[in-house]
Amino acid sequence: MAEVGIDARQVDQATGLFKPVDLSAQAAPDWLVDYNILASGQLCGTGGCPLQVWVKIGPAPYALAFDRQTLGHEVVRHGSSRRWRGDADAKDGHFAAASIWGKPTR
Repeated sequence: MAEVGIDARQVDQATGLFKPVDLSAQAAPDWLVDYNILASGQLCGTGGCPLQVWVKIGPAPYALAFDRQTLGHEVVRHGSSRRWRGDADAKDGHFAAASIWGKPTR
């Protein structure tokens, strides 16, 4: 962020830059990092702003599960069509289609 002129004060004042979310259903929160919140907009372009999702599975360190430029996003708490797939002892996981009707995904 320093390369584009964003300093620690701007990060401290960017309420909502780091948001806890529950995606992996673990005890520790997962984290959404929404760079659109930064006032400067210097990380954003015609493809949107960077959005990162960090997930915590078991005792492993946080893993970067999503890192892309996005034009927008929404965290859906119920009836989501995507969910985190990975075991507690897995080193990595991924987002995959989820059944909202209790039937196996295809």
